[in-house]
Amino acid sequence: MEMAERIVVMDAGRIMDVGTHAELLERCPLYVALYRSPAAG
Repeated sequence: MEMAERIVVMDAGRIMDVGTHAELLERCPLYVALYRSPAAG
């Protein structure tokens, strides 16, 4: 994930946020939860 220039975070078909890995870790709780989940491995 860290190699992407832009990441789009979606929930139920809606765009929740767009940004770099670092930006999303700072401001998007959904992204943080997905990134930390065991399935993200």
